[in-house]
Parts: sequence; C-alpha cells; structure tokens
Amino acid sequence: TPNRRCAICRDGWATWMDDCIQIGLNLDPEQVRVGAMGTLEAGGMRRWQEIDIAKTRNGPEAYRTMSYDNRFCPTGPLTKEQAPLAVVREKTHTIYEFAVPWKTLTADRPPVAGECISFACTINDRDPEEADILVMGLFKGIYGGKDIGEYGWVVLGGPAEGK
Repeated sequence: TPNRRCAICRDGWATWMDDCIQIGLNLDPEQVRVGAMGTLEAGGMRRWQEIDIAKTRNGPEAYRTMSYDNRFCPTGPLTKEQAPLAVVREKTHTIYEFAVPWKTLTADRPPVAGECISFACTINDRDPEEADILVMGLFKGIYGGKDIGEYGWVVLGGPAEGK
C-alpha cells in the first residue's frame, strides 16, 4: 500500500485528500429551487459540478467528484479531450494548467456577454510530514460545507478589444 500521506498518491475521487485544486462551477446561479430543504437539494435546478485537478501516481488527472445529475453530467475521471490539463512540479512549486470546454460542463452553447456563472476554488496542500491538510479557498462553497449558494458570481464579458 502506498504511503497515503504522499503528496501525489491519491487519485480518482480521493484526490481532494492530498495536493489538488478543487473547482466548483455553477452554470445557473440565478435559478433557485423554491422549498428545498438543504443546500445540495437547492442546487437541483442548477447545472453545478465539482472537479478536482491533481498530479497523481498516474500523472495529471481531472476527476468530476460531484454533479447535479449523473445522467447528464456523470461523476468520474475526465478524459484529456473533456479537460485538457498539465501539472508540473518545479522544485517547491506546482503549476496547474487546466481548461474545461463548455460542452464538458454540459452547456449546450458557450455563454454570451452579460450571462452569469458562479464558481469556487479551493487549493489543498498536504506535505508528507504533515498529518493535516492545508486548505486555502477562493469563495465559500467547497471547504467547510458543500453550498453552491456560497460560490462567487462572475458576469461574463465580451471579446477583448482588438480581437
């Protein structure tokens, strides 16, 4: 059995337990399910998902750990076509390069200027000598409770000038 505290040992669903980036995306932040009893149930009318990106013992990996509906947006590993990525370790730094096509996010078309999406991002860092994981978050919603209502909102703009 590999050392479970190794910085690049876990893969698949368990990548969040070691060094990784967790990204939560919600394509429908303005839709709210009235009468929902809990935060995950409230997300039932939204196209939301959580994707982990990590350098594992099998190489760079993107894994959809949570989804609004497995029939349309299945959890599990994402292929290189679904989520092109590279993870490079340079001395004490890890560099993540990651893209997610709109189709992978279950969008039937790219969004247009003025539409909103919401997202959250958490960076997990576990050093081999440490028992606990260090978590740094950008917006709430992943760490400390799964609540897509806490994701940060982004209003999408149009093409950059001159392009």
